[in-house]
Amino acid sequence: GGYPEAVKLFQRAAVTGDSRLRAKSWYNIGNAHYRSAAREGAPEAAGQAGDMEALKRSAASYIRALECAPDDLDAKYNLEFVQREIRKLEQQQQKQKDKEEEKEKEKEKDKRQEQQDKDDKDKEDEQDKPPQFTYRPAPDEE
Repeated sequence: GGYPEAVKLFQRAAVTGDSRLRAKSWYNIGNAHYRSAAREGAPEAAGQAGDMEALKRSAASYIRALECAPDDLDAKYNLEFVQREIRKLEQQQQKQKDKEEEKEKEKEKDKRQEQQDKDDKDKEDEQDKPPQFTYRPAPDEE
C-alpha cells in the first residue's frame, strides 16, 4: 500500500484512548509523510522534490505526537529536523524566485539597450543624410 496506506492505518490507531499509542501513531504518521516527501527514502530529495505540503504534514504530525507525549525525544528531534528541511526548501524556493526575477531584469535591460542602440543608429543615419532643402520664394519674388 505504501505511505498513504500506512498513514490511514496509523490515523485509525491515533484515535484510541491510550496516549502512548496515539503518540506513536502520530510519530509514525509524521515519518510516513516525511518519507513520502523524501520520495521513498532519499532524504536529500525532500527539498529538491518541492513537496512542501508533505513536509508540513510531517511537522504537524510530530507536534500532535508531542501533545500526547511531551517527553518523546525522537518526535522532538524529527520535528526539529523537518522544520529545518522546510526552512531549507523555503530558502531554495526564494533563491530560485530571486534568480528568475534577476533573469527577467536582465532581459528587460537587454531589451532597453537594444532599443537604445536602434534609436542611436537611426539618429546617426538621420545625421548622415544630406540636408533636405526646399525652395521658398523670397518675399520680393512673389
